Amino acid sequence: MCMFVKKIYMSKYNINNKSFKTKSEITDYFRVIMYRYDEGIPLSYDDFYDVCELLKYHDEYDIKKGVGIESITIEFHNDLLTNKKAKYPHFQINRLDGTFIDFSFIKCISYINSPKSIENKYIGDIKRTMRFLVKHQIDEFRDECFAVKKYLKCPILEINFSKKTCHIDHTPPKTFDVLVFQFLKENKINFDKIELKEINGIFSTFKDEDLKNKWIEFHENNAYLRPTHQAGNLSQKKTPIDWGLLI
Repeated sequence: MCMFVKKIYMSKYNINNKSFKTKSEITDYFRVIMYRYDEGIPLSYDDFYDVCELLKYHDEYDIKKGVGIESITIEFHNDLLTNKKAKYPHFQINRLDGTFIDFSFIKCISYINSPKSIENKYIGDIKRTMRFLVKHQIDEFRDECFAVKKYLKCPILEINFSKKTCHIDHTPPKTFDVLVFQFLKENKINFDKIELKEINGIFSTFKDEDLKNKWIEFHENNAYLRPTHQAGNLSQKKTPIDWGLLI
């Protein structure tokens, strides 16, 4: 007796109840959405929720959504130095508090079903928490830099910049990632041993008060900060860190 077996092709990915066989299909789908709208026009109800579901895969989802997403529009990012309009569009999140930020939908797609996606997101959450805990140090340093002078010269681009276009950089080789790695390694702490607790549903801190205070003190004693133009800071290559040693 001959048996004919019908092959059933299961969809590998599902986003907002829409099925896709490959990440290329997902990319094409969201690229069509991106080019469907004129600049500054909010996405329709269906497209908005599709993009919101995709955004959840971003490793900085909590930062991107902020206090909440009011709308998503298509925008052309201006070059930080020339202020000229970019050739290609991007998705922009417009938050409930009036702030906005862009995000890479390609990056979101790269994390879907990735074996390291959850691991990377957790590491990202902890690093963001550690940045939040030393934010007052960064803000105080920025204020001190512009206490007397209105403009400073960027050590990277060698152009003048104001407080409005300033980024505070952790001077290489002691970048922020390097400091995080050194702190956790010296204290023999792995990422999976760190517990976080939310503040107002937006920011997080360490549940362990002693660990929090240790990190704040470590950063104050070991960080070499410098003011830079935001474009100069963003142009720097990241120092490669083997985070796997702390997992």
